[in-house]
Parts: sequence; structure tokens; C-alpha cells
Amino acid sequence: RAGWPMTETARRSLTERLKAQAYGVGFDLAGVVALGEPATRAEFDAWLAAGNHAEMSYLDGAGAVLRRDTRLPHEGATHALVVAINYGGREPSGAVARYARGDDYHELLRAKLREVQAWLERELGRPVNARPYVDSGPVLERDLAQRAGLGWFGKNTMLINPDHGSFLFLASLFVDVELEVDAPFEADRCGSCTRCLEACPTQAFTSARVLDASRCISYLTIELRGAIP
Repeated sequence: RAGWPMTETARRSLTERLKAQAYGVGFDLAGVVALGEPATRAEFDAWLAAGNHAEMSYLDGAGAVLRRDTRLPHEGATHALVVAINYGGREPSGAVARYARGDDYHELLRAKLREVQAWLERELGRPVNARPYVDSGPVLERDLAQRAGLGWFGKNTMLINPDHGSFLFLASLFVDVELEVDAPFEADRCGSCTRCLEACPTQAFTSARVLDASRCISYLTIELRGAIP
């Protein structure tokens, strides 16, 4: 009930039902994480220091400060429901990227998260201080997803899930609700495989799990404001 502290059993039950709601609105993966300093903060800082973010200045400065602690972007939030949805990894390749062949994923995923938020508010009997993030805020999404148990960081820098691969949209719902957190995905299942590094047509990976954005086709066709080299 509204205003009542939850027991551990009630918190666990609420969390499981919350994730069930996420699956019910169409997400393929769901997990919960407590907000705080990202596990990959040091790697993020080193990536910035090396200039690998190219002209994406929003990733540095004030944006970097917010990304170094997930408690900062939305005041009052303590936990996040982290979700993922497969956008067609088995679809044939073509001139248009798989992720861009449908409607704007930002709007679609945000609407689904709002549905989940509405359910949570009905369940708790109170408004929830919440905010959905869909690739649109100062949040290290992959870090949240790995800590929520959704997958591991591949050598291609993408989050990889054993069942769904790396063709995933990541999103999260920040909430002011104490939830039961999931165990992080600790295993590295890439092994000795380097197929992704070898397949990159512009050789944008300076090493495994390190991407030089200035050489990435996604950066060149979306983020770069000048002429493509």
C-alpha cells in the first residue's frame, strides 16, 4: 500500500511482476540494477581521454559528469528497470540499417516503458518519480544492462546476449522504488573469436572493446556534421 515500507518478500514479488510487465509489453530482456557509479567508469574516462569520441562533445564535460554516476541524471531515482528488444538481427542486410527500418525506436520504446510505469503506479497506489531513457540521455546504457544481467560486452563494444546476440535496443526506466537487483552478467563468452574486429569495413576498433568513433560508419553517417572523409 502507499506509504508502507515493503518487506523483502514483497520487494522481490514486486520486482518479478515488474519484469513480467516488461516482457508483456514486448521487451525481450529485463533486469533490475541499483543506481550508482558505473563499473566501467575508468574505461569510459580513458576512452574520452584518448579522443575516441571524436566530435561528440556532449559525451565530455558536463555530460561526462552525469554519466559517471547514474544517480545524477534523474533526481530521486534509486533503481532502474533495464530492458532490451531485438530489432531484427536475422533480417537480411541492405542499404538501410536494420534498426532504422521501422518507426522511431526512441518513441516506441519510451511508450512501452510508460506502460510499465503506469502499471507500477497502480500497483503501489501512488505516483512514481520515474523517467524512461532510450538512447537519449547521459546514461551509460551498456553498463546498466551488464549489471542487470542482460549480457556481456563483446569485442565489438556491443552488449551481447546469449540468446539474442547484439542486435539490441537498450532502454531503462529510472524509478524511486526500492527493487530487488539482479546479478550482473560476469562471463565473457567471446573467447578467442575476433570475427567482429576483422569484419569492420573501416577497421574502427583500435583493440578489442575499444572503438575509435571517428572511423565508425555509424558516427560518420549520423553524428559527424562535416563531410564524410
